[in-house]
Amino acid sequence: MVTGVEQRTKTDLGPVRHHVPAAALAALATAALVLAPREFGPTGLLVTVALLQIGLIAAWSRATGTRGYLGSLVIGAGTAVSADTVLALQSEPDLGPLAAVLALAFVAAMLHQLTRSAPRRLATASLAGTSTLAVTLVALSADLALYRVTDGGAVYLATVVATGGAVVIGHLVDLALPVPRIAPGVPRGLLALLLSVGAGIAASVTLSDPSGLIDSLGAAILGAIVGLVSALLAVAASYVAADRPQESWSLPWLQALLPLAGAAPIGYFLALRVMG
Repeated sequence: MVTGVEQRTKTDLGPVRHHVPAAALAALATAALVLAPREFGPTGLLVTVALLQIGLIAAWSRATGTRGYLGSLVIGAGTAVSADTVLALQSEPDLGPLAAVLALAFVAAMLHQLTRSAPRRLATASLAGTSTLAVTLVALSADLALYRVTDGGAVYLATVVATGGAVVIGHLVDLALPVPRIAPGVPRGLLALLLSVGAGIAASVTLSDPSGLIDSLGAAILGAIVGLVSALLAVAASYVAADRPQESWSLPWLQALLPLAGAAPIGYFLALRVMG
């Protein structure tokens, strides 16, 4: 049951604070994923992904309320370094070995719960939060494989911009017109979700440089799927922000980076299909 004090607190987080910082960070992260490898090659992308992972690790527990902050930092850092190293050292890009990274991260998360000092409050929620952080960090690493498998070309550019563009467009539309509301208390609407998918399609078709109808259709499907996935994850992140409306630097980071990370492995597999 929501008390009057909690109700007043929830109204304190206005639409501007909910949408503008997240949209700005998503735009900056997308620009970095595009420009860093263009200027500095694979090393630039590796550094960019690592920096985004650091931001996500630092923000995760604060934004989600996951207990065991220090443990999540250590497990998150180990997961990110392992995933990035595995992909960077491969002769051919392959996401398969990341399953071992996730398995080790889960074991570490279990051991973390066993070694926490009493009282171990919300142990199940803490385990779930830390494990989800590990999955998100590994997913973000998929951008390294996507860049290599597409030779950093038009398909990589189209996939990244379609993902980030969907997130940014969704926040901007919901800032002005969040209708019809997806859920009470969450400033997200179905209109923005649909326009996010449209933005993903437009970005993918425009930037992937299709040479014919079949290529255009493949680019449109890629943009629609990564746009929908990133838009849905952005809405999910907004649920978290709406439940924790106190002003915090961590919430925009979660809102911006969760959808960019979650859509990366989807974009990787779709890019393989588009490229034949």
